[in-house]
Amino acid sequence: MMLKQLLALGLGVGLCFAVIAQESAFRSDHPDQYTVQVGDTLWDIAERFLNSPWLWPEIWYANPQIENPHLIYPGDEISLVYVAGKARLGIAKRSTRDVVRLSPGMRELPSRKAIPTLDLTDIAPYITRPRMLEESEIGQLPYVVAFQSDKVYGLPTENIYVRNLHAEQGKHVVVARPGFKFTEVGDPDDVNDLELHYTPWHLQGAPRMVDLVDDWWTQAVSSIKGGSRVIGYEVRDIAEAVVSKVGNPASIRLLTTETEIHKGDLIVPLSDQEYNPYFEIYAPSSLPADVHVIALKDSVFGVGTRQVVAINHGQDAGLKPGHLLFAYRPGKRVRDEIAYPRSSFRNIFQEDAKVKLPDEYAAQVMVFRSFPRVSYGIVVKSIKPVRIYDHLIAPEHI
Repeated sequence: MMLKQLLALGLGVGLCFAVIAQESAFRSDHPDQYTVQVGDTLWDIAERFLNSPWLWPEIWYANPQIENPHLIYPGDEISLVYVAGKARLGIAKRSTRDVVRLSPGMRELPSRKAIPTLDLTDIAPYITRPRMLEESEIGQLPYVVAFQSDKVYGLPTENIYVRNLHAEQGKHVVVARPGFKFTEVGDPDDVNDLELHYTPWHLQGAPRMVDLVDDWWTQAVSSIKGGSRVIGYEVRDIAEAVVSKVGNPASIRLLTTETEIHKGDLIVPLSDQEYNPYFEIYAPSSLPADVHVIALKDSVFGVGTRQVVAINHGQDAGLKPGHLLFAYRPGKRVRDEIAYPRSSFRNIFQEDAKVKLPDEYAAQVMVFRSFPRVSYGIVVKSIKPVRIYDHLIAPEHI
């Protein structure tokens, strides 16, 4: 009898702790109910209810009686419910503001759109461009070799000649401008030994002196630090064109363009991949130890909330849109001046003469676009600027 009572007590205590742990995911000031507004995002709503918005998939209750229960629309009522004794969020009432009783005849109604995960205006320039290419792709891509008239730049009114283009007449293609090459030099597991080279690259003419110096420096550092790795080549779509005549060179005619075309600009396939703005927010189950920021967009020294960063891993590490990462500023290595004062040369070369300070939390970064070996992320919340070399880790689950 006593054993049964102890087991029942233990089970009750266990369930109590489980409920407490589940409840701790919610903010102390969370509402019991919220009506979704136009302009809301999934991140906004998750922050309204949860201490940790990336726990949304673990808290969300997809009511099977609701059509498309994972999509949330303006006017929907979201409520706190208990399912099998666990606190959950779910759609209590689906909005009917777009439901109209039709009398005989036809009436055109505006299409109803679910709320996106993020405000797309923050990442619009990066949703479909730039692209990240692998090193093996670069030498195989067609490129602009000449123009109809003897000019340095091509204009929309004239033919543009492309070498190595294998496409049928009438095929739509994209003209892309070479941007930056991402290279890591040194030991990726030791940020104090790591160098990131973020250098321009191009196919136009002979190498410039600055390119020769960059290449020489990369090779010199690589020989000292034990190798370098090209992570990817960034290119930016600048025009859409159509193949007007096949051959080598082939002729293309511009349909839309942002700028004049240069010799050496690349021809890449027209992307038919649509961006899905309804991805979930969640923490990756695991990450390599060497994930870090390799570039900042529109900044040199650091970026804050709603700004974009490039990450040195992508699909190779399982990173997908919606993955939330914590950015940490790497701790510096400093000399222990108490045990090894500067006034003394005693044992200054000993390994413990220097100590590494702890990494410091800086921000939350959400991946919104992923390539084979590079990702783009947006800073969704920060207490410090995110910088190049900042270390990225997965947040903990419940």
